[in-house]
This record gives sequence, structure tokens and C-alpha cells, in this order.
Amino acid sequence: MQPKTLIFPQDCANSTSLVWVRCYQELGDRLPLSCRGRCFPVSVRQGETLASLLALLQLPREEVDLALINSRTAGPSDLVRPGDRVSLYPVFESLDIGSVTGLRLVPLRRLRFLTDNGLEQLAALLREAGLEASEGNGLGRAELARLSRDQGYVLLTLNPGVIEDYNLERACLLHTLDSRSQCREVQHRFDLG
Repeated sequence: MQPKTLIFPQDCANSTSLVWVRCYQELGDRLPLSCRGRCFPVSVRQGETLASLLALLQLPREEVDLALINSRTAGPSDLVRPGDRVSLYPVFESLDIGSVTGLRLVPLRRLRFLTDNGLEQLAALLREAGLEASEGNGLGRAELARLSRDQGYVLLTLNPGVIEDYNLERACLLHTLDSRSQCREVQHRFDLG
């Protein structure tokens, strides 16, 4: 359902109560097609907060991991004013934003890895490092892709075809063959120290 407060560019030539919003990645899936992947104007009242803007857009606050108002970290009680640019981001998987998020004490990021067939040693090393990692022992590519998509696993693979064929967003193509090097590669890629 389209929020009633959205105002489209053709309707806002003389409006002075607009903020410009951009929703990234899957947050855009909740918006009308015309608002996805671009900035769009939203009419706001005086005293509007980020939390009330999220409610107007029908975006659950728990799905927004980072909000910026004019390129500065914002929290739910921060005011949005006409002319502001608001950027809304879902959970970050390859970047730890714990030091900049203003919406919650603990970021939404919860990394769960699933290794492609033949990468069982990598899964064991990731578990030794304290990370959640499961093995795709004997699972077909379609089942691995389904687990990645439906259950939020980041699929670790040496095969770019599985990522491309199933259009996976939560996947990482490994470039090294040694399992210890792969473990370091994953830790570096996902900013895991």
C-alpha cells in the first residue's frame, strides 16, 4: 500500500515542506515502483521526527539499520526539516556500522555463513574463529541458493555461476584455494577484524 504522504515530482513544483528520501536495497521493496532506487520527495509537517517519517513510509524501524539526515547519522527522535536529504539503509553485512548507527545500540547485522560443497574446512575454521558457519554438504546449488535467500545465509563459494545463476545478494566469491587464506579473505571482506 502506498503511503498517502508521498508526493511525486510532478506534484511538488511549489512545495516548501518536502524532504528528499532514498531507501537502499530491500527497503525500497516496500515502496511504489516509482520510488525505488532513487530520491523521492515526501511532504512533512513541522516537528516531524525520523521515527514519524519511517511510520509515514510504512518502513518498520527494526528493518532500518542506519539512517542519515544530510549525511549525518540520525536517531529516531531527530527532526527532519524541509529540504533535508534522508538516506535509509537496511542491515549491512560487509561493513560494521556499530560506531555510527543512531537507531539502536546493537546493529542488526548477524552474519551466518554457508559454505558451498568442498569448502567444509573453511566452515570449520570460521567456527573456530567464533563465527556462525554451516556446511552445504551434498546440497545442490538450488538448495544452497534457497538457504541463502530465505534464511539469510551468506553463501561462500568458489563458483561465480551459482551467484549469477540464482542472482544471490548474500554471497561471496572466494579468490583463494587454501582454506586458511579463504578464512582470512572472509574476515577481511566482512570487516570481522
